[in-house]
Amino acid sequence: MQRSTDSVNSWPERRPRLRLARIGLVIALALTGSILLASAALVIALWLIGFPALSPPTSGLSLTVLLDLVKISFGVTAGAGAVIAVIVAYRRQKVVEAAELRAEATEQREVTKLFNERYSSAGEMLGHDSPAVRLAAIQALAALADDAPTHQLRQMVIDVLCAYLRMPQWTSETKDIPQADRIFIEGHREVRHAIIRAIASRLQEGTAVSWKGHDLDLTRVVFDGGDFSGAVFSARSINFSGAMFTAGRTSFARARFASGNVGFNQAKFSGGEVEFTGAEFEDCNLWFHGASFEGAKVYFNGAKFRGGITYFNFARFISGSVNFQWAELSGGVIDFHFAEFQGSSITLDDAKFMGAKVTFLGAKDWSTPPSFPKHGTVGLILPKGFPDSSSDLKEGSG
Repeated sequence: MQRSTDSVNSWPERRPRLRLARIGLVIALALTGSILLASAALVIALWLIGFPALSPPTSGLSLTVLLDLVKISFGVTAGAGAVIAVIVAYRRQKVVEAAELRAEATEQREVTKLFNERYSSAGEMLGHDSPAVRLAAIQALAALADDAPTHQLRQMVIDVLCAYLRMPQWTSETKDIPQADRIFIEGHREVRHAIIRAIASRLQEGTAVSWKGHDLDLTRVVFDGGDFSGAVFSARSINFSGAMFTAGRTSFARARFASGNVGFNQAKFSGGEVEFTGAEFEDCNLWFHGASFEGAKVYFNGAKFRGGITYFNFARFISGSVNFQWAELSGGVIDFHFAEFQGSSITLDDAKFMGAKVTFLGAKDWSTPPSFPKHGTVGLILPKGFPDSSSDLKEGSG
C-alpha cells in the first residue's frame, strides 16, 4: 500500500506563481505608447490630406480655437485615464485569478492530505485480526472511494478491495476443524461478502455514487455467494478469470455487461448456483475460455446476447446443468470450439436464435450433447463427425 500512497502524494501538481511587472512602469509605458500612437495618427491624418499650409497666426486666440484646445486637452486626459483604468482592471483581475488558483491549490492539498490519512488508517484496519475491525475498514474504504476527487484515486481504492478478495481463502466445509478456527473462517467470509455488497451496490442504476466505468480485477476469487443482480458492468475490463464458484448462490440476474472485455476464463463452477437470468451482454467480448462446469447449476435463462463474441472454447461441461432456455441470441458469435460435453445437462430449448451464430463445430467430446430446439434453427451449427442423439438437427447444419 506504500506505493499507492506515494502516487497520491504526487497529486496535485504545483501551480506556477503569478508574476506581474510593477504598476508604475506599466502605466508609464502605456502613456508613452498612447502619446506615440496619437502622434502617429495625427501625422498619418496630415499626410492623407497633403500637409496643408498653416495660415499666419492672428493676434490673440479666438474663442473657437480656445474651445478646441480645451476639447483636445480633455480628450487626451480622458484617453490617458481610460488606458490607466484598463491597466488597473486587468491587473486586479490577474491578482484575483491568482488568489483563486492559490486557494484551489491549497484546498486540493488539504483534500489530498485528508485522503492519505483516511487511506492509511483504513489500510491498517484492513490488516487487523478482528473481523469487526476489518468490517469497519471495508466501510471506511468504500466511503473513501465515494469521496475520491479523481477517477484514478477511486480506482486505487477499488483495487485494494479487489486485492483483499483475491487473498487465499479458507473454507468452512471441513468438519474436523476446531471451533475457534471455524469462527475465524466465518468472520473472514463475512468480510469478503461485505466487499462484494459494497461493490455491487455502487454498480446499480440510480445509486448516489456510481462505480460504473471502473475496472474490476476479481481473478481467482472464491465466491460462495454474492448478489450482483441489476449491476451495470461498463468498464474496459471486468475479470473473473480463474474465479471459483463453490457454494451458495451468486447472482448476476438482470445485470448488464456493456462493451469492454468480460472474462470468466478458467473459472470453475463447482457448486451452488450461478445465475445470469435476464442478464444482457451488449457488444462485449465474453470469455468462458477453458471454464469448467462441474456440479454447479448455471442459468442463462432469458439472457440477451447482442453483438460481440462469447467464447466457450475448451470449456468442460462435466456435471451439473447449464440452462439457456428463453435466451435471446441476436447478433454476434457464441463459440463452443473444443468444448467437452461429458455429462452436464445443457439446455437450449426455447432459446431464440435471432441472427447470432452459435457454433459447436470442433467439439472435443460430444458424449452428452446439449438439448436443442427440435426444429431447424438458423445460426446453429452442430459438430461434424459426432452423432446427435438429442435433436432432429443434422450434422453441421445451421
